Amino acid sequence: MPFARFTIMKVCPLQFESQFPPDLEAIKNYRLFDCHIGYDIASKLDGKLITVIRNPFDRIISLYYYWRELPDTTYGPGLAKRLTLEEFIECRDDLIILDAVNTQTWQIAFGTTLSARDSNAHLSPDQLLEKAIKNLEHFEVVGVTEAMPLVAMGIRSKLGLPVDAAMAHTNVTNSRPTLGEIPVALRDRIYSLVNVDLALYQHVLERYVAPNVLDANFAPPALAPVHSC
Repeated sequence: MPFARFTIMKVCPLQFESQFPPDLEAIKNYRLFDCHIGYDIASKLDGKLITVIRNPFDRIISLYYYWRELPDTTYGPGLAKRLTLEEFIECRDDLIILDAVNTQTWQIAFGTTLSARDSNAHLSPDQLLEKAIKNLEHFEVVGVTEAMPLVAMGIRSKLGLPVDAAMAHTNVTNSRPTLGEIPVALRDRIYSLVNVDLALYQHVLERYVAPNVLDANFAPPALAPVHSC
């Protein structure tokens, strides 16, 4: 864990938004929340917010192959084991919608649950993106997984926490194709799942990553693949 200074008793054990109690006062004694929650909950915990966005195309491919490697045969992993990648991308099961369809934008704008989506279904894609971008202004550190040394630098400089610049990856998928190995036609179909996430990712690159690249003497990550017409 990159935040080794926090004892286990100070780290919230909850991992998913559905596990959080309605009364957040009951868990505010924890010092670190390292979990998958949306802005609506995170902003009420009275802490400093950190978020790391991932290339949306790469995230979908990684999600599918990561789920296939898990021993679980139910829920998302069960679906991934039963479906080809092409079928997975076309599937509109609630589990896939939550974890694949513009998931990062919904998480930054509101939350990670179906109820968060249902309550805000009236928003256009542009309005959803605008909400997420506005919420990002309240984060202390915003970065991308392709430039984790910059994230570590931001955590050290803004929060004063001694974080290892390497920040080793976890949940790494052992066997999966690279983006370059995915047929263009299939990438076009993936675009329909991540079009808003892609716009958010590019905003983060331009607004939060690029200005820090020269200061950190760090090579910038490539822009996310653009939808081919």
